[in-house]
Amino acid sequence: MIAKIVGLFHRQKTDYVLLRMHDGAHEKKPVEWICGRPFAAPFLPNTRCELLPLGKLIGQSYIDGWLPASDNMLHFFKGAE
Repeated sequence: MIAKIVGLFHRQKTDYVLLRMHDGAHEKKPVEWICGRPFAAPFLPNTRCELLPLGKLIGQSYIDGWLPASDNMLHFFKGAE
């Protein structure tokens, strides 16, 4: 019970990125942290891409890159993990 109450006060803010598609469109998507690495899914969870510093990524071919849309992701974008 106490852990549940403490958890309500210490919620982490969700990180966001703008995924840049091949057609020039940008999609704002939430970031999912898995084992300390950021991932974002443009559509369904199985389309998730691993985000790398400086806007690079490993994943779907129809995504050119990403831009930070939250403070934590701006820090990651610049290369500091």
